[in-house]
Amino acid sequence: MVIIVPSVVINHNAKTAIVYKRGRKFIYTIAMKSGKLTVTKLTEQQFENLGYKLMDTAIDQAVFLYLNHGGGHTDTAKAVLLGLAERINEPNND
Repeated sequence: MVIIVPSVVINHNAKTAIVYKRGRKFIYTIAMKSGKLTVTKLTEQQFENLGYKLMDTAIDQAVFLYLNHGGGHTDTAKAVLLGLAERINEPNND
């Protein structure tokens, strides 16, 4: 599966996640859930087994919703989300 980073994905249980990094072995996500949002590291096989598919949702909307999540965030998840928000709001250097 080709995953554009960053992107928003949804699984067969209608749970959404932001994919913010893809390495050679792992896909790094922040999944929406009750309670604190955390960073999760998944192998490609785990990612596929969870049934994730790309969503049409704009990444900026998802980042905003995740940053305003009432359950809070771990320090790492918040840093990643703030970094994504900063990248999204940067003017293009064309």
